[in-house]
Amino acid sequence: MPRHLLRLLVATLMLIQSCWALANHHGSLSLGVFAYRPKAVLTERFEPLVRYLEEALEGTRITLHVLDQHEIEEALVNNQLDLLLTNPSHYTILRSQNTLSGALATLISIESGRATEALGGVILVRADRSDLKQLTDLRGRRVAIPGPKFLGGFQTQAFELLQAGVSLKDLEIIPTGGHDQVIQALASGNAEVGFVRTGILEELLAAGHEEARTLRVLNRQDLPGFPYSVSTRLYPEWPFVALPHVPAHQVRRLTSALLLLDPAHPVSRAAGIGGFTTAADYLPVEQLARALRQPPFDAAPTISLSDLWQQYAYWILACSALLLVLGMQTTRIALDARRLRRERERLKEVLLGANAGSWEWHIPSGRVICNDRWTGMLGYTAAELAPLSFDRWKALLHPDDVCPSIESVQQYLAGKEDAYVCDFRMRHKHGNWIWVRARGQAIERDGNGVPLRMSGIHMDITAQKTAERQLRIAANAFSHAREGIVITNVSGDIIDVNTAFTAITGYERSEVLGKNPRLLQSGRHPKDFYAQMWNQLSHDGCWRGEIWNRRKNGEIYPEILSISAVPESDGTPSNYVAVFSDITSIKRMEQQLQHMAYRDPLTQLPNRMLFSDRLASAIAGHHRSKKRLAVVYIDLDGFKPINDKYGHQAGDELLIALAGRMRKALRECDTLARLGGDEFVALLTNLEHSADAVVVCNRLQQAAQSIVRVGRDASPVSVSGSIGIAYYPEHGREPALLLQNADAAMYAAKSAGKACYSVFSQACDAIFPTSGPDTSEDRGSETPCAEHPNR
Repeated sequence: MPRHLLRLLVATLMLIQSCWALANHHGSLSLGVFAYRPKAVLTERFEPLVRYLEEALEGTRITLHVLDQHEIEEALVNNQLDLLLTNPSHYTILRSQNTLSGALATLISIESGRATEALGGVILVRADRSDLKQLTDLRGRRVAIPGPKFLGGFQTQAFELLQAGVSLKDLEIIPTGGHDQVIQALASGNAEVGFVRTGILEELLAAGHEEARTLRVLNRQDLPGFPYSVSTRLYPEWPFVALPHVPAHQVRRLTSALLLLDPAHPVSRAAGIGGFTTAADYLPVEQLARALRQPPFDAAPTISLSDLWQQYAYWILACSALLLVLGMQTTRIALDARRLRRERERLKEVLLGANAGSWEWHIPSGRVICNDRWTGMLGYTAAELAPLSFDRWKALLHPDDVCPSIESVQQYLAGKEDAYVCDFRMRHKHGNWIWVRARGQAIERDGNGVPLRMSGIHMDITAQKTAERQLRIAANAFSHAREGIVITNVSGDIIDVNTAFTAITGYERSEVLGKNPRLLQSGRHPKDFYAQMWNQLSHDGCWRGEIWNRRKNGEIYPEILSISAVPESDGTPSNYVAVFSDITSIKRMEQQLQHMAYRDPLTQLPNRMLFSDRLASAIAGHHRSKKRLAVVYIDLDGFKPINDKYGHQAGDELLIALAGRMRKALRECDTLARLGGDEFVALLTNLEHSADAVVVCNRLQQAAQSIVRVGRDASPVSVSGSIGIAYYPEHGREPALLLQNADAAMYAAKSAGKACYSVFSQACDAIFPTSGPDTSEDRGSETPCAEHPNR
């Protein structure tokens, strides 16, 4: 037969059986009672209870079945039971194997008129066994039990033994099948110890059982209000259970009927019970089975993470937190240990890198222990200074440093300083003195806090002291230098200035710190001037030149400035240093020298050199403007007689006066120069026509002929002027030739009778011939040699 048809047939039969059972529930119910005593005894005892429950259900017939545990389990599998009364341990097992509901009520047992809702276990031994007094005496004994699934007949006693340290493996267990059989095993000697539930001994004694009189209770517990002899702790009495398929209205009636029974009720008296009470909590029974690994907890269950979380969430969280704390603490300790190792290694590296010598001083004895670097710092080996002591150390100090050093040590030992720090000089093996910086602290103290041992380091700071001295010198030079000094960062912000800076610029140090030196700019330099300055500074690392700056009061002054970049080790600038001097006096002197070089000292007119420069510039500019220019040579007529008659002072006064008047006669664009003695020359530019020069010459002539008062007596005197004119380019293209031809024309004017002007021509050249090559081609067309302005 195909497998799937077989499965379908089995399912159909089971469904039919279930439906038949459900159908019969309305007419009859089956009550199973656990046979912990002989079946006949229990049938007689519980038959009245069955009749009582039938009356409560009004027409429903109840059949009583007294069964052992195995029979109950089979009946449940075959759906042959509807109601069940059994011990709590067996109920726990059945509930794990079948779909049992919760207990409807809990049995109340009664003894000597006292009712109880609990049961326990009794450990019985023969009264004549004086060697069995406590639980530990049961090791290795033969123990009779009704069965391993009996709560009061085995499990309660086993738990007490486990708590006393006696393992079930230490016992020889003899299952007998019932409580009466346990008593028989004890009486016959087949067993030395017997386990029964509470109430059994009392029932047997009440029935006049002879063997029961020969027994005694081991590990008897005195529990107030409990009517039975007991050797264990107490657990809930038997539960009365209705299977899930029993109708709800019948369950309610059954429960009400059970709870209505009291000890005086005939049914209760017949059953030997005190009635029933509300269902007890059977969790202690489950916990007992778990502890003993008894069914249904004899096999390790399959536990999921969800089960663990639901059951042990608090402990999981607590353990996780503990593990986290322990992990963090372990990690911290490991990190601290690693950090400590690194600190030790770093300390060694620092001592080596700093070239520091370490020392340790035992204060009471004065003994000093040091490393090789300490002695090597002084040029010695350790053997050469051994044994090293405080006195030996003191002997190596510079005489001027002994007292300050000892005082520093005493200040620290007296608790007036937090640490010992002192700089002093020590004698080197070669006789020179080196500077040493000592640092130390107490590492051991006595009970009163007095230092017993100190340790520390010595560092050679000779180079540092030398550098500090050089820095002091540099600081003094910075502060007292006559030149102004400005220090900026790479961004150009001022970070320091010296006193000379304030004296030159008028700005106080506090006014310029953090500001840019551009606040000194005069405005006389174009922007590209500063751009070129910083380009050169960036490229060459320095710049030097003259610059015009502005003082705080607004005065513009010249200075000679030198800017240098201060490079880092990689060559990039870290700062800029500017050194400058006020060269106002130098500029003034330069102007005076320039004036003396280019000006006539008597008349302050341009001299021959300045005139030549302006003439050359005018010729160069002629090519752009295309306008004419002329050179006018002037010689004063009659000057010598006045100079001889009135003296040189009067002659100078005359020259000064006439120079001023002739300068005023010229246009703004013209130049008047004195060549020496009574000779003057004028440069006329921007001439539209040659006649424009004649107009100017007439004004010059008038100025030369004006009366001047000279001498102490202010004597009126007058002269005239002979004037020669040479035009560019007709009379020459070179400055020297133009001046020479104008001179020749002037002499032509003198030859013509003085007090007139003459334009250069061949005739003028004939009157005053020149040496050198013929330049007639540069002299232009022939013109009259001389012309009186008033003719």
